[in-house]
Amino acid sequence: MYEAVFHGESGFLGGLVVVAVVVGGAAWGIARGRQAEHAVWWLPLGFCLTGVLGVTLALRAGEHGSAVCVINHQLTEPLYTTQGRWNLAMFVPVGLFGVLALRRPAPVLAGVLVLPCLIELTQALAPFGGGICDSADAEMNVSGGLLGLAVGLLAVRGRSPGARGPGRPWCSARCSA
Repeated sequence: MYEAVFHGESGFLGGLVVVAVVVGGAAWGIARGRQAEHAVWWLPLGFCLTGVLGVTLALRAGEHGSAVCVINHQLTEPLYTTQGRWNLAMFVPVGLFGVLALRRPAPVLAGVLVLPCLIELTQALAPFGGGICDSADAEMNVSGGLLGLAVGLLAVRGRSPGARGPGRPWCSARCSA
């Protein structure tokens, strides 16, 4: 399955992992410097976002010679393809680590809805995107991000420091009574 998606791009992927580790470490360092309560989760969030952007924008650039954008009318079809499952899987950590880092679902929800659309738009219009876009990719990215967000919400529900009762899990000590 790996080879079917990445077509022997191991050198690129190795370099991307190094860049992602550096970006994740920088995100953690900045969050720690700002004394963020959950600074440690910025490391995997930065790592995952770097990986997603690197794989979707840089790796696909040379995939086809001509510009092709596809609108998929069969919503369940990507669930049965290797690429569809990879697109779903790569956005699950973005939603999960976004919730764990921010502890606020609204900006994470906005991110997992908007980022896949921006990626597909960039792939279609930017010269380095190769003119390749597919609505199924965006569909699966959003689905994966929403799944990760849901898992993150379940993981932190009621565990926020300073939460005031089970009905207000996202409220911190700064909330008014």
